[in-house]
Amino acid sequence: MKILDKYIAKQILLSIFSVLGILVVVVGLLDLVDEIKKVDEGYTLTLAFLYVLLNIPQNIYEGLPKEVKNFEPKIALLGGEDGMEHINEIVQNAPLYLRDKGWLLIENHFDQGDRVKQLFLKHSFTSVDILKDFSGIGRFTIGRYK
Repeated sequence: MKILDKYIAKQILLSIFSVLGILVVVVGLLDLVDEIKKVDEGYTLTLAFLYVLLNIPQNIYEGLPKEVKNFEPKIALLGGEDGMEHINEIVQNAPLYLRDKGWLLIENHFDQGDRVKQLFLKHSFTSVDILKDFSGIGRFTIGRYK
């Protein structure tokens, strides 16, 4: 029964992300139409397109529920193209602040654990593990520097 539950949960998540993707495209197109109306000699169609493209993360952030926006800092929700921008920076710079055999613990998105673990290993961390939260989801990555 657990396999069926996981399959159903995966299908529901895929459906949700598909709908969110469609909404992002629709909002982007509507923004593009608004920006095209402003096109003149000093503001080209290319600039209008770039403006809309670069504002997609901000539009996604603004569309998040208040329960998310009011709880998490904005910087934590805008982690770059793959969501790993800040994690990369932290892991890369952690050795500057850690003592030998010092531990680093990072909270990550449920689908980032393996990527974060590989990042730890790439930067000479040992004893790297993914820790689960109370729901059984790999939510934290921990590692020891040298």
